[in-house]
Amino acid sequence: MPHLDIYWATPAVFWPDSEAWLAAQKRELQATASAAQMDVHILSPIDTALEQKCCVDESIFLSNVAMIQQAACVIADVSPFRGLEPDVGTALQIGIATQMGKTVYLYSKHAEQSLQAAYQAQMNADGYVMFDGKPTQVEDFGHPVNLMLMHDMDGNTRKVYTSLQAAFAQVLSDLGKSD
Repeated sequence: MPHLDIYWATPAVFWPDSEAWLAAQKRELQATASAAQMDVHILSPIDTALEQKCCVDESIFLSNVAMIQQAACVIADVSPFRGLEPDVGTALQIGIATQMGKTVYLYSKHAEQSLQAAYQAQMNADGYVMFDGKPTQVEDFGHPVNLMLMHDMDGNTRKVYTSLQAAFAQVLSDLGKSD
C-alpha cells in the first residue's frame, strides 16, 4: 500500500481548541483511508508550530510551502472566515498548490451558496456593497468563492464539497483510480 501525503489548508489553526480538533479530524481521516486500504498522512499548517514550538512567521510560511510541495494533493477549507470570504492564508496556499500543478479539493460549509447571495443583505439598491466608503461590485459567477479559487491551471472548474469528509472521500476515490 503506497504512502501518500495530503496537505490540509485550513484556518481552523486559529481556533482556541485547534490542536485537539485538528488531531481528531486527522485521526478520523486516516481511519477512513485505512479502511480503504490507503496509507495517507495528513499535513496541516499547525504541524510547523507544533513541531518547531515556534511562531516565527518566515519559518511557518516556508514549512507550509514545503509541505504543499511534498503533498500529492491539497484539501482546502474555503468556508467564510472573519467575514464572508475564505481565509487569505488558505487562499494563498490554494494559489501556491495550483501553481505547483497540485490537484486542489475545496470544501465549505456554505458550498451551496453563491458569493453574490452571501453578500445580498449588504447590497445597496444599485447592487453594490460598500467597502471603505466606495461602492464595490460582487462577482456573480454562481460560485461560493472568488473565481480565482475555482479553477486549476488547465481551466477546469473545481467542485466545492460540503464538508471535509466529502472532499476527502473524493480524494480517496481519485487516488484509488490512479493506482
